[in-house]
Amino acid sequence: MGDLNAEPGQENNFDAVGEHVVDNPRINAEGTPTSPGGRAAGDERWTAAWERRADYVLPSEEFEVLDSAVYWPDPDADPDLHATATAASDHFMVWSEVALR
Repeated sequence: MGDLNAEPGQENNFDAVGEHVVDNPRINAEGTPTSPGGRAAGDERWTAAWERRADYVLPSEEFEVLDSAVYWPDPDADPDLHATATAASDHFMVWSEVALR
């Protein structure tokens, strides 16, 4: 788990850490966590209010990803919960349920 503040493929990265970590062959990259709040903001894969995928759960290849998501509530479905989550941080929690293969 981590906060890289680096989205793979973006020009504004301080370095290529995002690409090296996400593209590592020892990382299980099955699926990308998404959220309804990110979708409403422009991209369901974003994890930060400043419109980037900056936070990750990157399980190793020994794990099977059972489920994952970004905790960013939909502003239309629950405006109060969305406002609370957005006020708490400019990053949103990324979670993943995994099992050993």
